[in-house]
Amino acid sequence: MRKLLSILAGICLMVVAGNVSAQTTIPNGGFENWVTSPATEPVQWNSNKTGGGYATLPGATCNDDASIFLFGAHSVRIETISYWGTAVNGSCTTGKVEAPTMTKAEGYVHTIAGDPDFSSAFTGRPDSIIGYYRYTSASGDYGKVGVKLHVGNCYDPEAPVGGNHPDATANVIARAVFFTPTSSVSSWTRFSVPFTYVDGRTPEYILIAMTSSGNQAGGSSGSKMWIDGLAVVYNPKLNTGIVANTNYFVSATQGAAITVPFTLTGPMDAGNIVTAELSDASGSFASPIVLGTLNTTVSDTIFGTIPAGTPAGTAYRVRVTSSNAPLTATDNGTDLTINLVTNSVSPDSTQHLDIWQNGSQITVSETPAATSREWKYGTATGGPYTSFVPAETNSSYIPYFYPANSYYLVCESLIAGLTVMSPEVQIIVTDPLTGIENNTNNNTSIYWSSENLVIDLHNSGFNQPLVQLYDLSGRIIAEQKLDNSTVNTISVNVPAGIYMFRIFDNSGIITGKVLKK
Repeated sequence: MRKLLSILAGICLMVVAGNVSAQTTIPNGGFENWVTSPATEPVQWNSNKTGGGYATLPGATCNDDASIFLFGAHSVRIETISYWGTAVNGSCTTGKVEAPTMTKAEGYVHTIAGDPDFSSAFTGRPDSIIGYYRYTSASGDYGKVGVKLHVGNCYDPEAPVGGNHPDATANVIARAVFFTPTSSVSSWTRFSVPFTYVDGRTPEYILIAMTSSGNQAGGSSGSKMWIDGLAVVYNPKLNTGIVANTNYFVSATQGAAITVPFTLTGPMDAGNIVTAELSDASGSFASPIVLGTLNTTVSDTIFGTIPAGTPAGTAYRVRVTSSNAPLTATDNGTDLTINLVTNSVSPDSTQHLDIWQNGSQITVSETPAATSREWKYGTATGGPYTSFVPAETNSSYIPYFYPANSYYLVCESLIAGLTVMSPEVQIIVTDPLTGIENNTNNNTSIYWSSENLVIDLHNSGFNQPLVQLYDLSGRIIAEQKLDNSTVNTISVNVPAGIYMFRIFDNSGIITGKVLKK
């Protein structure tokens, strides 16, 4: 009967605890639930009534008190009684009371791992244990509440006496102990004792041993201790998890995704905001950068973004903070490297070209090395940009455009998974004159007709002038005397392109450009 009621009570308590804070709680810590078989004891608690060896006594050292309580309608009264002239220390425990001999110093309480009647499952790591007590001291006696979080079996007192039990000190993960004064305390008084942890293991059980006489080998009949509202306290804790990726790439316009896990335990307000923050390149959080936020009261992961343009560095750190309760976690503990992906072009000054004229070579510089690249152009600043046919993918490009227009040249590089666009280089392409430049005589004209250069000097004022035709390198490719009274035709077999000419005699000189299509 006791076992069934204990299990049912424990399930109910765990459901409530899970809804409130998702932390393990002390079962029946208000002592509101009691069983009567095989003895009257609090649900999930034991006393000498169900003890082993000489501990089993007909007298009651653990009782339900429905007249002295602080919460609900009950408290537990633990009292030291006299049995055959010997003081039997009052006891109430989540384990089992044992008295293997008549020697009081050899008595103990213990968790029997795996036995639901004499063990209390507990997997939390609380900060402290709290409760309320009243105490009646006989002959300077004092009460004690001892708590151990542990794995496997556990004993209190821990040190074996006369071989009464094994030494299971290694199973203990945390300890907390409270002693009452040696004088009586007539009103309900709160106590709070922090746990002292010895390592980072997760507990399996909690062993609580409460006695009205804290001296194991002593004790005075008539000492009484009332306990109510026994509970564990979980202060909210926030910890930054392991950031798996330690190497990131950003550009001036693109950030990098970052995943920041965190653990959050303890009571938090429903409106709590957890924020992931990035340090500066030296690891300082004097002016942190927000990576992302999450509204949560439990452990989770923030999927954030390292901002575009973040300076390169190898000592960045990440941490998380919360708003309510206000907490700041330590950083992730490992340096992160942020690489600033760049590509630049040189020279980047505007070039002025004639159609079909080669410009100055432009070279791209990429950091780190690019996986691939492509030169593109647009006819408006900011794009859209068009690929050349065939695609231009070398690290350098010589501008060459037709028809006349303003072109905006860029190099689009794929670096560390980011598509990075270089600054634009403006290429202004003009169509050269198809006649004479700087000629004030409108009666003069010059143009190509198939393979012939046609020159009309009617009424130009020239007296049998000479024409010279140059390519863009300055090399003379044709030279001929002209007749100013007729249309002159000069046969010149040259490729399409731009050519310079000069017409002069003793009266003056004119120069210009002519395009062969």
